[in-house]
Amino acid sequence: MELEPWPGLSTDLQTRCGLLFGGPRRYVIRYDPARSVRHQRQQIFHEVGHVLGQHPGEPFRPTESALTEGLSLEGIEYMMRRSTFDSPTETEAELLGTHLAVLSRGPIDLDSHGDLHRIAGVFAPLR
Repeated sequence: MELEPWPGLSTDLQTRCGLLFGGPRRYVIRYDPARSVRHQRQQIFHEVGHVLGQHPGEPFRPTESALTEGLSLEGIEYMMRRSTFDSPTETEAELLGTHLAVLSRGPIDLDSHGDLHRIAGVFAPLR
């Protein structure tokens, strides 16, 4: 799993939620670095909830857009983005993500690399 903050100015990020890109060997989670550490953790673990719940995403067709800015698209086959707040998959991901976020300790940032808590250890080392 790779964590990638949304690029751009913080004013551009006011409405951005988490986003999951996936493939057979790779997951990329986009999150909003302008939010508090707790909110970032919630966004990240919500997306992890989709992975653990094996929720199907929409087919991904590589395009250059604000969603993919700065990402390597190698191995990406689908993406999950919220189109509604009341679907069964969103509810499941929210419940599981909240539980995981509450269990997580320490920051998920460039210095932690999972050393401070087991849950963060699922993420690839950050740049």
